[in-house]
Order: sequence, then structure tokens, then C-alpha cells
Amino acid sequence: MGKKPKKTLEEEAWEAHEAAAAQGYTRGAHEEADKRPVAKRPAKKTLRGQEGMLQGLTAATEDELRALLVGKGVKAPPVETIKDFTRYYAKLKANRGNIVEQMTVDSLRTSMEWFFAGFYRHTGYDYSKDDRSETYRHVKYGLTNELLLNGEPLVVDVHIVKYNLGAKDADRILRTLWTHDDLVFTAERHRLNFHARLLTHCETGARVAALDDIQWKDIEFVLHFPEESARARWIYKLSQRKVKNNRDPKHNSFGTPHKDDPRLIYNTAAIYLAMAVADGVLLGDPSIEQLFEFKRDFQRGDDATPLHYKPGMETLPVYRACTMARGLEPRAMSQSMFCNIYRHNMRNAGYNYGASIHAIRRAVGAAVDERYTETIRCQLLTQADRNVFGRDYTARVVRADTGAAFRSEPAETSHFEHFVSVDQFRRTGMPVELPAAAKYRLQTEDSGMLQHRKQVKEYLVSGQHTEFQAALQRLRKYRDRLFKEELETYRETWTRQRDIEALLTPRHLRAAPTPRTEMAAFMRHFIPERERIAQEMVSKAFLSDEELKPFMADLVSLCWREQNMVYAPTLEPVDGKCPVDSCRRDLTS
Repeated sequence: MGKKPKKTLEEEAWEAHEAAAAQGYTRGAHEEADKRPVAKRPAKKTLRGQEGMLQGLTAATEDELRALLVGKGVKAPPVETIKDFTRYYAKLKANRGNIVEQMTVDSLRTSMEWFFAGFYRHTGYDYSKDDRSETYRHVKYGLTNELLLNGEPLVVDVHIVKYNLGAKDADRILRTLWTHDDLVFTAERHRLNFHARLLTHCETGARVAALDDIQWKDIEFVLHFPEESARARWIYKLSQRKVKNNRDPKHNSFGTPHKDDPRLIYNTAAIYLAMAVADGVLLGDPSIEQLFEFKRDFQRGDDATPLHYKPGMETLPVYRACTMARGLEPRAMSQSMFCNIYRHNMRNAGYNYGASIHAIRRAVGAAVDERYTETIRCQLLTQADRNVFGRDYTARVVRADTGAAFRSEPAETSHFEHFVSVDQFRRTGMPVELPAAAKYRLQTEDSGMLQHRKQVKEYLVSGQHTEFQAALQRLRKYRDRLFKEELETYRETWTRQRDIEALLTPRHLRAAPTPRTEMAAFMRHFIPERERIAQEMVSKAFLSDEELKPFMADLVSLCWREQNMVYAPTLEPVDGKCPVDSCRRDLTS
């Protein structure tokens, strides 16, 4: 049998009219009733008085329907026409072959939200908030009182029963993934992809599409040593770009912090690191042995050290596709493949309920709601909050240990504190100025610098004093800006090189960072009170009043100390004169 010819728009529209008419729709039958606002919760007496307001339905003509939905600059139908259109649409959807199935209030309101958005996009006319609210009230309190021909309500105000997929369920699925026969071919890379991605859904509450195109640049690995921990640990921030209402995913992302776990089944950090090593995306090409050696050497107090990616490799997908014919591919594993593995493993684990990824999202929301504030919960699940604090004062990384919350375990704070703090930008020994060689190169080779210096020299030789001063000022501004930009580049390069050195070089072979403390050590001979105060500041000891007293005196002394001249102890001026008896020269003049 050949394919049926494709129906024209006119044929599809006419069939739609007939389907609605089969349920009793009549265009304009409720025009007068639709002009009146619908009471939010009308009493029975009011309902009796409005009897007949929402009765009898007929189909709209093809021209009227097309004028309602299509066309630039079309005249916007009044709200009563829109209300009647909701009735038409509900009748249309209720007639599905031999099955009569009512729309729910939520589904019809969602459809009308789409209609308003599409109407604005096609015509440029935006219905007012009052018109939209009246339409939604009409759906909830008007159409629910109308009947289909079989006596059932036209629209029902019911909600589909929803279930959560919790930690125990996720455990069963993951154990099934590794211990049961596959119901569908699963490449081993896909197995790792699925394991890591499912856990990431459990720890972030991400929508199913949010993790489709995660790239390595969206995962920031850091090795740090928490104060409350007895060991160093890997932490990472995963940035979602395909979040709802994110109009600029290239520049805006939403980050969630994660940490490693001693249990392999929950250790997403280990899985992601293994995939990163396998893909060869890490700068320096560290091996697994080097990563472990680096972690063993890491000590309390060391600077938190991030891993870096090779230029050009950071855009490689994390969940890479793999086929039997072509092996590992540079494209991402599709969402359909992930969902297929998910469905088959749910079934393989003995479930007779096809829970969606949104079931995990609901479970995460419930778990987080028990431990964190509404602001945190809304930030995690919707990346937005209607409260001023949630909108304007929360960091771009959610402050929640969602993995621990999901598994009902004690929460930790160190891993997300790192990602919301500027401490992540600190390195011991960070250079604060350009090397002399770099400055000399810029002053002698930079074309802009040479041009400015040439102008300064010309005005100086010609005796044009005003022009000379202006040119000299431009030269200084250009030089300062050039040095600043070059210093930023130099610091970034230095940081990257230092992190790679720390990663690949055993501790006993590394060059110890040289903090800038030479001048402070020298000045302690001239300002001993500053040295005493500094030592106590570092110790963070609890002081009694008697212990605090001498330090208060030192603070006062520092406030009084002159800043334009320093003297060695016992050599300060006495009454403004040299303390040497044989001199006694007046030092105030």
C-alpha cells in the first residue's frame, strides 16, 4: 500500500472543525457569557443565575479560525473570542477517535500560554495581564462546569499522580547497569556516561535536556584540603548552560558544586576524571598514577589547585557517543540514547513504572527542601527566585550539598564554599608585577609604545611644552594600561604553569613558592611592634585582657608612628633632636 497523500492546511482545518462540532461546539454560542468576567469561585445560587452561560458548542468557520491564528498585523480578537477558543480547543482535543478524554485545567492553561506567546510572535500583539488572567479563570472556573455530550465535564481540574525516584531507586538502577544483562546494546563508554550522568541528575536536579551538551569546559576540577577533613579531596563545579530561560548560554551558566566520595558508586569525580584522562583533555597529560601521587603529596594549607584543559579540547563533549562501527566519536551521546538506557535498566531492575528524569528532579527538590532555605531550593531547581535576596544576592553557584541531601547523609560545606569564594583565585607566590625583561621588551618593541615615545621626543626637541606634557601623559597612560594587560596575561600563564607543575612534579622536586616577605622581615628590626602584632594575628589565640593590653599599646604606637622616616630602636629623635649626645642636631627643620 502506498503512502496516503498529505492533507492540505484547509483539509486539516476542516477536519478539526468537524471534530469539535462532533462534541457540540458552535461558534458564538457563548458570546454574551464570555463577555462577562467569570467569578473565581461562584456560589451555587450564582451558578443557577448563570445557567446556560456555558452551553451548546458549534464549530468556527475555516476563515474565522485562520484569521484567529495566522497573519502579521491581524486584528487581535477580543477576550471573549479567546475564551470561546478555549472551549473550541477543549472540544477538539476531547474527540480522539473512539475515545473521549477530557483535558485538564493545567494542560489547557499551558496550551493557552503557548497560544498567547505564539500570537505575539506572529502578530506583535501582546494580550494584557488582565485578559490572560480572565482566560485562565474561564478555563478553571468556567469550562469545568460545562459538559461533553456523554455527560462528563469538558475540562477537569485534576492533577496527574506523580512519583519521585529517590536514592534507593537510583542505587538499584546503577547496580543493575553493572550486574545485569543488558536489554539493549550499551557501549562501555555509554555505561560510564550513563552512570555519571544519572548521578549528576541526582545531585543537581537538572532537567533531562540540561546535560545533553555538557563540555569539558563546564566541569572545573579542583584539588583542595578541607579544614574539617583528614585528607585532600577532589571537588568540581558542573556548569549547566541549557537551563530554563537562559537566553545567552554561551556566556551564562549555572554551577553546582560536587565532591569526591569514598564509595565508587557515588564517586562522580573519579568517573569524570577517568574520562578526562582517557580523552586526553587535561593539560600536561597526567596519568592516573600522577593524579594519585599529586593527591598524596597534597598537604593541609596548600593552595587549592585546579586542573586545566588543553586549548581546543575544552569544547569536547563529556558524554561522548560510541558506536560499534566507528567507535568513540567526537559528538555527544544523544538524549534519546541516555533515556533508552535509563528505561531499559529501570525495567531490568524490576520496575513496572516508567519514571521520567523529572521524577529525580522532584526527589532532589524534596530532599533539599528539608535541609535548605526556599532561596536555595529555588536557586537549585529553577535558577531563579522571586525574592529580592534570591534574585540579587545569591552566588552563581548554589550553596547546597545536594549529593548528601539526596542520600540522607550529613552535609559538608567545604566543597561549595570553595566555588563561591574568591579563594579559588589565590595562589601563594602570585607575581604582582612584570619581570624587568618583559617591561623592557614592551618598551622597546611594542608599536604603540614606540609611537607615543616618538611623539614625546618630537615635542621635546621642538620646545612645544604644552604638547610635550600632553604627549607624556598619553605615554604614561598607554604604558600603564599595556603593563596592566600584560601582567594579567603573565599571571594567568604563571598560574597555569604552577598548577601543572604541582600536578606533574612530586612535592620534593618542586620549587617552593617564594612569598613576598623579604621587606616585612627586614622592617621588623625598625618596627618591632608590627612584628609582635603580626605574630598574634596569625596565631588566632584567645587573649585575656592582660594579654591584650600590650598589643593595644603597640597598635597605638603604630598609629603615632611617622610614615616618612623610620628609625632603628633606641635611635628615635628625642624632643625632635638627634639622640646622640655629641650631635643633638634639630631634626624638625
